[in-house]
Amino acid sequence: MRFLVTLSAWLLVVFVAGADAAVTTHAARDCAAVRAPHFRVPARFLAPRSVGLWMPYRGRCLLRVVAGAGSAVPLFRLRGMERIVGLQWAPNGGRFILVTRRPRRVLLLRLDGRVVESWRAASAAFLADGRLVLGRDSGLYVVGGRRLSLLARRSALVRAAGFRSGSGPFGPDPWGNSRGYGRRAVALQWWSGQRDALLVVRDGGYTTRASPTRQGFRGVGGSAWSPDGRVLLEFTVFRPPPGSEKDHDHCLDVWSRRGIRHMFCVLSLARPYRFHFDKLLWSKDGRAGLLNDGTVVSPQGRVLGLARGAGDPAFAVLWQPRG
Repeated sequence: MRFLVTLSAWLLVVFVAGADAAVTTHAARDCAAVRAPHFRVPARFLAPRSVGLWMPYRGRCLLRVVAGAGSAVPLFRLRGMERIVGLQWAPNGGRFILVTRRPRRVLLLRLDGRVVESWRAASAAFLADGRLVLGRDSGLYVVGGRRLSLLARRSALVRAAGFRSGSGPFGPDPWGNSRGYGRRAVALQWWSGQRDALLVVRDGGYTTRASPTRQGFRGVGGSAWSPDGRVLLEFTVFRPPPGSEKDHDHCLDVWSRRGIRHMFCVLSLARPYRFHFDKLLWSKDGRAGLLNDGTVVSPQGRVLGLARGAGDPAFAVLWQPRG
């Protein structure tokens, strides 16, 4: 019996790895010249000459931008019905992944936009140690050279979320709503069309629901790992409190291995803080994060004050990790 289990696991690794697609290239020569946005967030949160990946709204070309420079260099051009649904830097900043639909695949690219490897998968995300996790219909797999090893089956994701998903796991997106890297863990969004959950899968395949389950929860609008990869800050949406003229409330919840902790909702804060948020930029020293409504928070989610930069285009750019 032990031999049969070992043999089946070995065959699973071999068959999954053998399904990888061929390496391809996407010439960006046909991309029109585009001016980079002017970024105005404090230098504490965006150092001059920082390099980022930017996909303009309804654009067809992925661009490389540099903070403080006016030019945007095309890296990758979409073809036909193809669209980008995932984007993330490798933790060392040397390469990045791009996830597409029509066809469904994950591409690993160099800084010059050349595709060096590709896989047939629906989603992908990096762990803090640099390992890449792929999401497929059957579950999550860790890339190891030319082989893929099973991390968590789809059935484990369904159990943790409490409901089935037609689209499967959704990883870091190209719009800046998901940032950072988990320490020996990966965060993935799980949707059914009407229900929403954020899942964390740790080494060994241990899977847990990281999003709130308390009354009034509507969904997760984005998330960001703390600089040390131990805490996941979640930008959640809830029903507004009774008597409010708003139709929803934006809140911050944090997950760690100790569980989920509610930090605040904007409608319960003083008036200067009452704005929509769904993205975050960490300071260079990692001691504070700037939400895209101007609120400054600690890595544990405590409100520290206000800063300029609300709504700045810097939040829509995926900035290269600082090493």
